[in-house]
Amino acid sequence: MSAELHEGQTVRFPFSFVDENGDPLDISIATLWIDLRKPDGSVDSKTPTLTNDGSDGLAEYTTVATDLVGTGEWELQGWAIIASQKYPSDIHRFPVRSNLVDR
Repeated sequence: MSAELHEGQTVRFPFSFVDENGDPLDISIATLWIDLRKPDGSVDSKTPTLTNDGSDGLAEYTTVATDLVGTGEWELQGWAIIASQKYPSDIHRFPVRSNLVDR
């Protein structure tokens, strides 16, 4: 990820899911989603993909041009549900800045 994110930028966010012992959680059969909280407080849900086969607990989400619209502080968190048990990922916090020129 670059040091500075801008509106409309495409960026990959990796997520890792661990169990209560800190071991990688097998998310190959999990229901996955991410919550993307905008600067105005509204939240969009997105669907991440598995980075590998899911047995390593790794997933990722790559933004599209219409995701990061609005300047300010953003937050992103992944969720995995397995057999009604919810497992959150760490929260990514990042500022989004405007572009010099909208092209």
